[in-house]
Amino acid sequence: MKINTTDMKKICWLMPIILLIACGPEPEETTVESPDSALDSLIEMPESRIPDTLTGHWVKLDYLDELQKTADPFGSQEKLLPISEVVVDENNKTIQIVFGYNEACSGPLLRQGDSLLINSCDGNSETRFVFEYDPFSKQLLLTVDELTLRFVRVSTKIEEAGKAVQQLLVKNKLYGNFRLLEGDKPLGNSLQFGTNGFVRGSSKYNKFRLILGYASYPAFNSVLWMYRNANEHDAYYWELQGDSLILSSFREDMPDMFETAAIYLRQP
Repeated sequence: MKINTTDMKKICWLMPIILLIACGPEPEETTVESPDSALDSLIEMPESRIPDTLTGHWVKLDYLDELQKTADPFGSQEKLLPISEVVVDENNKTIQIVFGYNEACSGPLLRQGDSLLINSCDGNSETRFVFEYDPFSKQLLLTVDELTLRFVRVSTKIEEAGKAVQQLLVKNKLYGNFRLLEGDKPLGNSLQFGTNGFVRGSSKYNKFRLILGYASYPAFNSVLWMYRNANEHDAYYWELQGDSLILSSFREDMPDMFETAAIYLRQP
């Protein structure tokens, strides 16, 4: 077969270009992220989608926020409604729900994935709740009448209602050193409150405890028990105003009768 002279010239003209392309450097290898890996880089996933246990003491987020601002259990009570606390015990499959101030009920608990179901409370089958665990915020969510309530776990222990809030108050508000500013009946020239429940600087007291019960007047809220010994204590109302700690004495059988006992100033 004869090859046309014109075609031969075209082939000879294209050969250097073909050889140049064929002998050129190899392209660098590129890695293309899969859609899943690209999404993971944008969204911070929780360590565990569903935690092994939701056991612990959960407190209403609004109440905790207000408590941190004011350090006033009594003044923050409006944030407790309609449900203030939830105590979850997965070992015994029970849950305790605290309504508002001091009313509570308990019932059997059923867990389904990241949901906690309670079909009756104190035998009342009309009381039914479904708590959903949010792995991103690590909060328990409960929707009641189109209102979503959020609860934060403040302790993984099974504790009486109010115990975890007491510990938070001590750690974040009452903990530290205070110097006597004025007082006719001083408890001591200086007081040092520790997170372990011990108080130093007083010749009369060696331990203390905050008493919180959600009731309608301060006697059951901002109360400080100062222990003379293991079985005997004196009761005081306590209030923080800036760096000032105001302690008022009262008789527990007459909670509405009280007087200022001492005022202390927080020390750095």
